[in-house]
Amino acid sequence: MGLGLGIPEGDEHGCVVTIVTPDSQASETGLISKGDHVLIVGGTDVSHLDHYETIEVLRNSKRPLEIMFERI
Repeated sequence: MGLGLGIPEGDEHGCVVTIVTPDSQASETGLISKGDHVLIVGGTDVSHLDHYETIEVLRNSKRPLEIMFERI
């Protein structure tokens, strides 16, 4: 996937992009940037979940992954 995800500063909920790996599928589109927040994974709203719960949803979602991000 080519993404690193972390905990947003000052917020116990959510998941934020910390790394977009160069030459990855994520970087080639140019649509995902460091700091983008993960909102929906495979049709599941994860905006109210904490980082670890969001990662669990990512792990259990069918492939190919469909992820919606928000740029703040």
